[in-house]
Amino acid sequence: MDKQTAEKIIINFAKDAVNIYDDLIEMLPEENKENIELEQKELMEAINMVENK
Repeated sequence: MDKQTAEKIIINFAKDAVNIYDDLIEMLPEENKENIELEQKELMEAINMVENK
């Protein structure tokens, strides 16, 4: 497996994680959402950095 293929696989896993965060945010009480939303934002920023390099 070459580096580009590995990066695409990892990005797809990360995007799946972003979707899981969406589900968690919907289920959590309001006071617990802030940390999850922050983690999700950081993950999305990391995905964008890798995709746009």
